[in-house]
Amino acid sequence: MDINLGENLKTLRIRSRRTLEDVAEIIDVSRQSVSKWESAAAIPDITKIVQLSELFGVSTDYLLKDDVPDNQVALLAGVNPADDGSEIQIAPGRPVTLEEAGEYMDLVQKESHDIALGVALCIWSSILLILLDELAEIGILRTAKEVPDTVGLTVLLIMVAAAVFIFVVKGQKTEKFDFLDTDEISLQYGVEAAVMRRRESFENTYRLSVAAGVILIIVGIIPVVILGAFENVIPDASAFGVCLLLLAVGCAVYLFVKNRMVNESYEKLLQEDSYTPENKAAGKRISWFPGAYWGTATAVYLGWSFISRSWERTWIVWPIAGVTFGVLYGLLIAAAKRK
Repeated sequence: MDINLGENLKTLRIRSRRTLEDVAEIIDVSRQSVSKWESAAAIPDITKIVQLSELFGVSTDYLLKDDVPDNQVALLAGVNPADDGSEIQIAPGRPVTLEEAGEYMDLVQKESHDIALGVALCIWSSILLILLDELAEIGILRTAKEVPDTVGLTVLLIMVAAAVFIFVVKGQKTEKFDFLDTDEISLQYGVEAAVMRRRESFENTYRLSVAAGVILIIVGIIPVVILGAFENVIPDASAFGVCLLLLAVGCAVYLFVKNRMVNESYEKLLQEDSYTPENKAAGKRISWFPGAYWGTATAVYLGWSFISRSWERTWIVWPIAGVTFGVLYGLLIAAAKRK
């Protein structure tokens, strides 16, 4: 069919379910400008044409072309033609444009560092408390008995508060993309290929980060074993090893969380693994579980730690809780799918 730039632009906008205001805001022009482009009363400059092509995931050639087949226009707009070619069917799910996908991947890449650091801060928060208590226990730190606990607990609470602040602020920044966790989506033309390219370029980094994290944890266990052999000479010498272990585990978890978040952003856009439409539907049914579980785990950790005063031992709650969560969550997802 013969269509001009204005008609082509209008077709792509309507089929991508965007209003004139949406396009105007993204391209940074007035609503009237977009309306004039669509009615052929005005022609956008080359910069705006490039922006429009990126917005709808098409080339400038397609946008300017006068002869574009119906089925090609449908694909460019994120619509799938029927198998027999007799009619055009809108793909199920909320449409995601190339621009939205790029913005989301860039945002996760940027914010993953801070969120991973927040998790690491939670793990590192008890290190000073354990260290000061042990130094006071063996007589190296000669202060009033309450001082090591007071200083250590103050630092612990500050680090945890900083982590919570990071989680809240960063969570607000990514809130606009929460639909990727729960809703079925439909990728517009060119989005899947762009996501696949970015994931392929990230694969080596992801593998190396996992390997480095595992090595850090293994190496972190060594001081605990070695210092544990000297407990007859230095009481609770293994506590110093626990401090080094927590430091190594925090670094490892930073690598795991940061790179897992980036890899997970690709899975969400491609609707793979835990983010298939079926798994998303099941996840909605048990959305209460993660918050309840980790709230309980935190209460157990803090209660046990304050009552026993054995911070060098109570950290074991977190790896146990992590493994248990994975098992229970998987079982609940499986059960939700059967309903």
